[in-house]
Amino acid sequence: MSASPNPPNLSTPPTPPQRSDSSNFAARADAFLTWLSTVIGTELAAALTWVKDAMADTKTASDSAGSSATAAAGSATTATTKANESAASATASATSATTASTKATEAGSSATAASGSASTASTKATEASTSATTASTKATEAAASAALAATNAQNTGYAGVTSTTSLALGTGSKTWAVANPKAFAVGQDVRVVNTVTNYMDGQITAVTSTSITVTVAAASGSGTYASWTFTVYPRVLAKFFPTSAAPMPAARYSHAAASLPDGRVLVCGGAAGDDYQPTSEAHIYNPVTNTWAAVASMPTSTEGAAAASLSDGRVFVCGGQNSMGQALSEAHIYSPTANTWTAVASMPAANAAHNAASLSDGRVLICGGLNASGSMSAAYIYSPTANTWTAVASMPTSRYHHAAAALSDGRVLVCGGRSFAGGTNPAVGLASAHVYNPSTDTWASVASLPKVTVNHAAASLPDGRVLVCGGFTGSSAQQSVEAYVYTPAADAWTPIASTPNQSINRHAAVGLPDGRVFVCGGQTPNEANGFTSAAFAYNPTI
Repeated sequence: MSASPNPPNLSTPPTPPQRSDSSNFAARADAFLTWLSTVIGTELAAALTWVKDAMADTKTASDSAGSSATAAAGSATTATTKANESAASATASATSATTASTKATEAGSSATAASGSASTASTKATEASTSATTASTKATEAAASAALAATNAQNTGYAGVTSTTSLALGTGSKTWAVANPKAFAVGQDVRVVNTVTNYMDGQITAVTSTSITVTVAAASGSGTYASWTFTVYPRVLAKFFPTSAAPMPAARYSHAAASLPDGRVLVCGGAAGDDYQPTSEAHIYNPVTNTWAAVASMPTSTEGAAAASLSDGRVFVCGGQNSMGQALSEAHIYSPTANTWTAVASMPAANAAHNAASLSDGRVLICGGLNASGSMSAAYIYSPTANTWTAVASMPTSRYHHAAAALSDGRVLVCGGRSFAGGTNPAVGLASAHVYNPSTDTWASVASLPKVTVNHAAASLPDGRVLVCGGFTGSSAQQSVEAYVYTPAADAWTPIASTPNQSINRHAAVGLPDGRVFVCGGQTPNEANGFTSAAFAYNPTI
């Protein structure tokens, strides 16, 4: 493009004609107009020429700019097209990648589903195996029940065999003179009864037409009597099954136990080992797999503590005594979810050999026990929500080593145990029983146990009754194999099948979800060191 023309130079216009005088005004005016015309014409022509040249240059520049703009627009269009093509290609690639990712996800989901199916199949197989084991156990129990039923069906063949031989209650070989032994034969288990609380259990070793000889393994009561009745003793056990539960990992007694929401049982503390020292060990029993598993130990080694299940699935444990024989006031809560123990508010007074029962509102009743002053009648309620203790009405009788269990109507049954005034006073065994009503904060007397019972265990049954088993009547020589069921509606105790072939005390009993009662550990004269790891189950429905 050529350079723009310069505008005409008007800075030095031609000199106009000069005025000479006023007389020649017309001539001078004509001369001025002529001059002006000349100046304007020349300058105007120059200006017009400049404008024309400037417009030509502008058109040339415009044409050039237009061509450049058109070329630039074409390039931009081409670039945009390329960009769109690239974007389309990128979109296609992203779509392909997304599709590939989706396929991979689907493949992963399929693999996960397959793994889940395999896991489910494995779980089902385990459940099937467990069900088969349970069915086998039930079959064994049913077979035992059928055997008992068959035996009982023959009772008419045994009825009326009596004796007036004067004999003292006790173990060992004893012979009774009888008028007719009827169907009794060598090898049978029998019970020779004086009263409901005075009897001897054993096996027949000799039978003649006039006598029956029995090797007595266990006796209830004391004294010498001359009135006896022979009955079939169902030691084949239609209700207690020693093979139904795996033994504890270690023998112990005076331990605490409580049920967990999933049906397992927490067992903690107690005395164990050859030195009979308190332990802090804790284990959980799984009735489905019939196995034990160690869990977090208690913060303190203790025996004679009390435990109760809480409504949130945790377990409350309090009191007991340490290795120095000192009663403790500390309390803890075990969380099966976290497998941890947490300290909570201590008891109002140090206590051991007391008992605990869960109340329907989620609180826990603690009653009785033993400290340096003797047995206690005091009762307290612990609130896990507020973490506080509240004193409630005391028991009518102070007691320790008693048993307690919740009733279906929200009340709590407390029975047996010992009362001790302290010092050199002798401890007195108890058969009395009372029921605590948390709604009215009162205690009421109910039917006493059939006999004095100490260090026994109690558990609630699904139908509202309470099972009480084991214990002893005041000395280790009189440990009991007996078990009773208390019926609140009738306010009555009913003897049932005995514990499996051994007397036990300071054991634990806990209800299971299937309605059975799990019993474990305890002291027994049948073991070399005096205590056992045995566990068994009571079935109230057979």
